[in-house]
Amino acid sequence: MKTDEALTLDCDSIAVTVDSLRRVDGDGSCKAFLKVAFSTRVGEIIIDNFRLVESKRGALFVSPPAHNKDGKWYDDVKVTGKLGSLLNDAAIAAYEGEVL
Repeated sequence: MKTDEALTLDCDSIAVTVDSLRRVDGDGSCKAFLKVAFSTRVGEIIIDNFRLVESKRGALFVSPPAHNKDGKWYDDVKVTGKLGSLLNDAAIAAYEGEVL
């Protein structure tokens, strides 16, 4: 496969689960770290260090950051669209004790 070709995996559905939540004490904007699993019939992807942060607009689900050689922070994972909204709602529910 060439590096500019996309690999497409046909899955019937993906189950998304908040596997764990670690609360953060203190007055900072970060309220918790989350581990999220994306499960399909052929395997699972587990991503750690998502964050739940308090923003001016309320609680917000944020992707894990990476510190690059240029000294700047970048998101390691981008979650967009309806999936991003669903993950945001699941993270808030887990933080509020409705899940886990």
